[in-house]
Amino acid sequence: MSQSASVDRTHPATTLPQRWPVEDLEAVERCPLCGGAARTLLYGDLTDGVFFTAPGRWVLHRCLGCESAYLDPRPTAEAIGRAYRSYYTHEPLRELVPARSVVKHLKRALRNGYLNARYNFDLHPALSWARYAMTFLPSIRLRFDRMARHLPIERRGARILDVGCGNGAFVRDATSWGWNAEGLDPDPNAAAFGRQFGVRIVTGGLQQNKYPDQFFAGVTLDHSIEHLHSPIAALREVYRILEPGGAIWIATPNLNSIGHGWFDADWIGLDPPRHLILFTQDALISALRLTGFEEIERKRVPFAARFYFTSSYRVALGEDQLAVDGSRLPLAWRWRATIADWQAFLRPRLSEELIVVARRPLAG
Repeated sequence: MSQSASVDRTHPATTLPQRWPVEDLEAVERCPLCGGAARTLLYGDLTDGVFFTAPGRWVLHRCLGCESAYLDPRPTAEAIGRAYRSYYTHEPLRELVPARSVVKHLKRALRNGYLNARYNFDLHPALSWARYAMTFLPSIRLRFDRMARHLPIERRGARILDVGCGNGAFVRDATSWGWNAEGLDPDPNAAAFGRQFGVRIVTGGLQQNKYPDQFFAGVTLDHSIEHLHSPIAALREVYRILEPGGAIWIATPNLNSIGHGWFDADWIGLDPPRHLILFTQDALISALRLTGFEEIERKRVPFAARFYFTSSYRVALGEDQLAVDGSRLPLAWRWRATIADWQAFLRPRLSEELIVVARRPLAG
């Protein structure tokens, strides 16, 4: 954390003193996004203070060309699975339960009415006037928009692929909304949880599955692209499998966020060594343009600073950031998080995560 925002460390963050095996590391001499070799050291002594499964210390460099950041060295594609042994996607899907109280029923009808009007869903129960009410509830509206991943259904049964789907929660939801949805994830343990509920999940990597050309109307990557060894190759593959006019939706941590500025090396968005590359808004947009996408739109994100600040605060204390009995965010930090959310609402390039939608050209 920055000096002005430091906390007392009650536990050391370096709980994994052993090294990642040298034979399972690879050098990254050029930026994985722009190919530039000029860089500066951002952090030289990072550890896995998030899931505590990856031994060693990690070095994060910042590209002087596109200003993204990347690990060098990094785990190989064959070995990195060991860093996901206790990952958050290793949990069952929750059962869908009907709203039993009047208040919950009203909330669900309000949500459904907005989603139906905005994204062409057909959910019930629904309030027809909900889209007007959402005008006065920006924080709730942003949450609903992210839930739908900003992608209207242009025709029932259109195919959508969720890359890095984990346990398939979004795939299940998208299917109920009217998409012909499936998921893709390299982790068979996470995929198994979704399959128990009948969710379609393919195990493996994007390039290895050889989807047909122009097969999907939409492809989403929700905090997945930062995990990829070859993000540009992945974007080219998404372009290939999208139908003309099809949309790609990406959410990823924002290297230029307010939270990163406060918490420095303890910011939860760094998550070494699982996050191989960290994006800025400009770097992400440039990568999309490089790979042929057009109509690129940045989206306002839900008010997420409280989560990011709390998780980062716990990382700074050496705690498990997912523990239900973890340290609460102090009042002063809660106020900072609230202010950060409204700053990001006005200036999305400062938000804790980036959300971008782009399209394959109709003539492409």
